[in-house]
Amino acid sequence: MESPSKSIHESEPSLREADSPLSEEEANPSASTKESVEVYLFRLIMQMLQAGAVDKSKLTPNLQKQVDVMESIRQNMEDTSSSDESRSDLSSDEYTHFPIENELEAYFLNRKKLKQEFGQQEYNPVSSDVSDFSITDVSDSGSSDPSLLSDADDIFSPEEETNSQQPIPSDNESIQSQLSSASTIQSQLSSTSSSSNSQLFDKAAKSPSLDIQSTFVKQCLNRVGNENVIPSVFDPNNRGVDFFLLPIFYTPQLCGSAPDTSLRITTNQYIADRYLILSELGSATFSITVKCVDMRGDASKHLCLKIIKNGDLFLEQSLDEIRVLRYLNKLKGFEAAHLLRLHDFFFNKQHLMIVTELLQQSLYDVTRLLDDRPQLPPFFTLARVRVILKQILEALEFIHSHNIVHCDLKPENILFQDVQRAQIKLVDFGGSNFITSLKSLSPRQLYIQSRSYRAPEIILGTDVDERIDMWSLGCIAAELYTHRLLFDNSSVANLLTSASALLEPVPECLLLMAGVKVLQSEGRFFVALKKGGVWDIDPPHVSLERELGTTDPDFVDFVRKLLRWDPNQRLTASQALQHPFIAHERPCEPYPHDISHYY
Repeated sequence: MESPSKSIHESEPSLREADSPLSEEEANPSASTKESVEVYLFRLIMQMLQAGAVDKSKLTPNLQKQVDVMESIRQNMEDTSSSDESRSDLSSDEYTHFPIENELEAYFLNRKKLKQEFGQQEYNPVSSDVSDFSITDVSDSGSSDPSLLSDADDIFSPEEETNSQQPIPSDNESIQSQLSSASTIQSQLSSTSSSSNSQLFDKAAKSPSLDIQSTFVKQCLNRVGNENVIPSVFDPNNRGVDFFLLPIFYTPQLCGSAPDTSLRITTNQYIADRYLILSELGSATFSITVKCVDMRGDASKHLCLKIIKNGDLFLEQSLDEIRVLRYLNKLKGFEAAHLLRLHDFFFNKQHLMIVTELLQQSLYDVTRLLDDRPQLPPFFTLARVRVILKQILEALEFIHSHNIVHCDLKPENILFQDVQRAQIKLVDFGGSNFITSLKSLSPRQLYIQSRSYRAPEIILGTDVDERIDMWSLGCIAAELYTHRLLFDNSSVANLLTSASALLEPVPECLLLMAGVKVLQSEGRFFVALKKGGVWDIDPPHVSLERELGTTDPDFVDFVRKLLRWDPNQRLTASQALQHPFIAHERPCEPYPHDISHYY
């Protein structure tokens, strides 16, 4: 149910007029705070290891290598700099547990070189990790030794070329190469240590605020999903902690709630002083979408900007979508998985906004277009349906293997990347969930999937897993070929009744698990559903072959095995990819007509 909200088209002053760039002071927090955060991370890792609070083998591989390099550098520097007067005032305990000046100096210098090589880049929320807390270079933090800066410029270089559109590597991922480079120049750093080093050390040694400590430690040590290597003191429930940063754009010199939370979209308007609106694409329950270009990126590349409508439910689901897309976009193999690419996200003018790659029409749109223009040649032939279904299965196999269930698979959420070549991508992860989370929810909490594609276990309140997506895919496969819904969706009871007519008999075990009572009347069997309605579980049988309008045995068998009542008997994505209908791929010629001009 849509929460009441003001129209998104109500008038409002132009964003170009209202928004202005952040001041230098707002855009660049104090260097001392940032440096102290970096120092705190080094100190915390070493202290936890030495105190036995965490096992080194439990750290991520990058952190393990980082610790090894840091220990090696420290030992070498202790051997070569034991008589250095700049350390004479340090207690043995401080020196043992705290990174020495030259390690920090090497780290800061390498960041300076990375900035020079890659250019001053902005916060990238899609691939951001520890780089969200990027450190200013040494010249900003008090060190001004020209010979030291010159040496660093000559020695440091990125491991591979990166163009200006790519983000600077996250600190926790790149620190291994940085510190490895630091070991190469450690002798130079030792010989050039000066009073500026101790000034940097003293400045960085100030304890950061508790909020910064907590945020930074969690970001650094929780690397993938819910993996948690922080001692229990940081996570009393031992459930794992993770988060992402949400940039919020606002008008300087103005506090309090905005008098008007509506957002009027016009062509040639700027969003957040960055995205130029080209045209409106469409409107849905939760959002409106527009075509735009990133004026701080590749201006020739069109993007899709989704503006989420006001409302708590809309906001929650959209934040979930960002969370899932960030997770999937970072995984190995994502590029070949036919999934939507996330470009950016932020909060502006009381609206959450998500920027993604721009795709074309949905399967639903193309189906309706062809129904309205019978003069066009058929598009959804069995050969082309096979190509599309294989890509959907590859996407499902990928997300299921990474513990994600889409939960709202339907033709509207499958968009073409190239209509003529039948290349598609899976979108709209706002309703997605983790498999483990689905299994822990009660039936009352599981109001998911659009009714026409809703699996029987969702309706009956039995155990659910990723195979609810496979039921939806069976419905989609039939709909693509026939251009009509497979089941009667006028009510949940009618949906189950029409499924009973087309599919195998309902297994008794499913009824027992659902805890429903079967009633008999005049030789017919019925079930009174808990949520209302009567399900006829033994209606007159209808041939699935007849309903699909084909005698192709592989296609009929493929659909039938996706629509098993018992999810344990239903095909998984991996199994479906091996089914003869999909595995025995036949050539599919490109569609001869360009239908884009019809939209």
